[in-house]
Amino acid sequence: MPSEPVFIPDNFGYSTEQFILPDNVDKKDISSIIIPGGMIRDRIKTLAREIRDDYKHDDLYMLCVLKGSDQIFSDLKHYLISFAQVGDKPFGFDYIPASSYKNDKATGKLHIGTLKYPEVIKDKRVLLIEDIIDSGKTMAGKDYVKGQIPTGGLIGHLLQYQPLEIAVASLTVKRTSESNGFKPKFAGFSIPNKFVVGYGLDFNENFRTLVHLCELSDFAKEKYEEK
Repeated sequence: MPSEPVFIPDNFGYSTEQFILPDNVDKKDISSIIIPGGMIRDRIKTLAREIRDDYKHDDLYMLCVLKGSDQIFSDLKHYLISFAQVGDKPFGFDYIPASSYKNDKATGKLHIGTLKYPEVIKDKRVLLIEDIIDSGKTMAGKDYVKGQIPTGGLIGHLLQYQPLEIAVASLTVKRTSESNGFKPKFAGFSIPNKFVVGYGLDFNENFRTLVHLCELSDFAKEKYEEK
């Protein structure tokens, strides 16, 4: 069984003075460090072990939801390969762009890119790799009802290609009143309702390469806002 996500309290955060940030990052851009990079990597390693145990006898096909999930996806692949044993079925993977944000707000419009070979997921167990579950609408659509098969969102879009099942692994799940109730099968961390960047997550293409998961300051939001 997948483990429960690591719970990060609402008012929790480390000072930027306690960790190293790149020289080109203004410390005024970061309010606090929510999850240090080493803790993130250790948690991803645990998720990889759980995923391997769940799918080792099945045709697993992983889809990385671009761009924010690229870092967690890279780490998951590394650990899954290192955990592989004789008799395990190999996994396939691809990338699919999906976005619904402008600045720090969800637009309500989901833009899904093209899957180059959609027929390859037919009759396979598909695992979507996501960076963050916020409202849940990107994955399951705005009309998602708990316990029912999604008809909207990325999952609803991919069901037309007849996979055996679709599940989600997400680095983080945000605790927000905007949630439609969707929960990923595998989740790394339960985080407060704050806008976070780093470890692949960005704000208008900034801060993706930070090794820690950080709360973005209002100062940075104003500085890098798309008009």
